[in-house]
Amino acid sequence: MVTLEILIHAWLAVYALGWSSGFFVYLLALIPLMFFNPMWRYQFKIILAILVTIFYLWLKNYTDIYPPQVIINTEIAQLLYLANSFAFFLVLSFLSYYYSLGARISEEELQRSYSQVHHQHDLWPMHL
Repeated sequence: MVTLEILIHAWLAVYALGWSSGFFVYLLALIPLMFFNPMWRYQFKIILAILVTIFYLWLKNYTDIYPPQVIINTEIAQLLYLANSFAFFLVLSFLSYYYSLGARISEEELQRSYSQVHHQHDLWPMHL
């Protein structure tokens, strides 16, 4: 549902305000976000990533051919671009942090399990 909302939001914003407003960056954040969804199978995630990429390329091509519906002044477009880019990097940073935290926790748990098994193995009698 969130994926669909982001697609629609990006499309409407770019359609109305143009590519220079920077709303397309949400499509870039969408792909790593989709891979964090544990409910979806990997095949579905890959297909969806391909579809988002195709949509991104189509939207860029569309804005190269057709002008935006609303003409905004250059300063406002630049401000929107900067704000959207900041939001994109914030989301990307959060996703990267979340991924690295999960990897570190998993590695520590694996190391603990290995140490426990190794310690128990050392306690076994040698005559067995």
